[in-house]
Amino acid sequence: MKKLLLVALSALTLSFSGRCQLYLLKADTLHVGNGTIISPAYFYFSADSIVAVGSHPVAGLAPDSVIEYRGGHVYPSFIAMSTLLGLVEIGAVRATRDYDEVGSITPNVRPIVAFNMDSRVVATTASNGVLVAQIRPAGGMLPGKTSVTYLKGRTWEEAAIRPEYGLYLSWPRRYYRTGWWSASPGRVRENKQWKQQIDRLYTFFRAAQAYVQGPVPPHRRNPAYEGLRGVFLRGEPVFIEADHATDILAALRFSETFGLRMVLVGGRGIGPVIDELRWRRIPVVLQTPHTLPAHPDAAVDEWFRMPVRLAEAGIPFAIAINKVWDGAWQQRNLPFAAATAVAYGLAPEQALAAITSVPAQLLGLDRRLGTLETGKEATFIVSRGPALDIPTHRISAAFIRGRRVSLGDPHQQLYRKYSRLYSIPAP
Repeated sequence: MKKLLLVALSALTLSFSGRCQLYLLKADTLHVGNGTIISPAYFYFSADSIVAVGSHPVAGLAPDSVIEYRGGHVYPSFIAMSTLLGLVEIGAVRATRDYDEVGSITPNVRPIVAFNMDSRVVATTASNGVLVAQIRPAGGMLPGKTSVTYLKGRTWEEAAIRPEYGLYLSWPRRYYRTGWWSASPGRVRENKQWKQQIDRLYTFFRAAQAYVQGPVPPHRRNPAYEGLRGVFLRGEPVFIEADHATDILAALRFSETFGLRMVLVGGRGIGPVIDELRWRRIPVVLQTPHTLPAHPDAAVDEWFRMPVRLAEAGIPFAIAINKVWDGAWQQRNLPFAAATAVAYGLAPEQALAAITSVPAQLLGLDRRLGTLETGKEATFIVSRGPALDIPTHRISAAFIRGRRVSLGDPHQQLYRKYSRLYSIPAP
């Protein structure tokens, strides 16, 4: 019995010491995520946090293991904003869509409970360097809360970073197009229910604000109003999706009325209101950067140059990809969307910040994620070359909380299968 006890204690000690091992990763270049580049890079980390980062070995630190990537570039994990990842597999198949709840106002909905960790879309996205995502519901004006999660894990409970954070509001459109294939003025229609929809939002928020600020007996709790406690009492952000200038201005007035911490999502018609956003200090999540302008008389590259305009105006912005039907699959192209902004004048490190440090700030995780600094979480990726360039983007390793995770995905499995079949050389 004593021998068994000693063996058990020894195994426990080894297991505990394994979790606290100190690793040294040596690479040619480390991109901190805040504009700083370190070359060569000596990156010390453990499962607990980042221990030290520098261009020289740190005296007094004896790593248990050394990992070397010659020619490698180290980056913070890319963060996908405003996505349907894990909530939809095939947009055209209704049975695989789990992002839309019944009702127009459902602020108590938490999308994390429907997150599918076994999704092929999630695995493919993670293998391209996106290890963290903000997922949100869709459908209706106030579809629910947003959740922040890792894209690797056995269950959603294990992967969740913040099961619920902030609120997502899809602002009613005053004008809409009758066909997605055309932006001609003849296909633009006015939403005749717009004023009633706005009035309904004002009425609901007034009632919810009064509800959360007063004592409520347990037997009279309202689940919909409870969904706004974080917004009114803890200052959590409201991610308001609005595209056109008219709708953005209406959303700004709405936010000021209730003292909301607004984050603008979308903004294809953001050009005329950039000064308003700068004056009100409203951060922006630019959606679907690989797209044509909203108006037929606008420059064809207007949306490609929008990140540069926001940077020059001093407006914090994140770059995101979001389409209700196929946006989940497109999330793997997030670093290339940032690269497009670089091609149109944005500094490379500013583009990197738009998919790392700025999203972390908007999600209230800047003390934990977004940059590779001492004391923060060791969640990062290693690329064989610059990751914001398609020819050199080759993710060779990924770590979440100091632990290496698998990069296998269905695309790579099929590639290996047919490479062996037809003797195709590996890239």
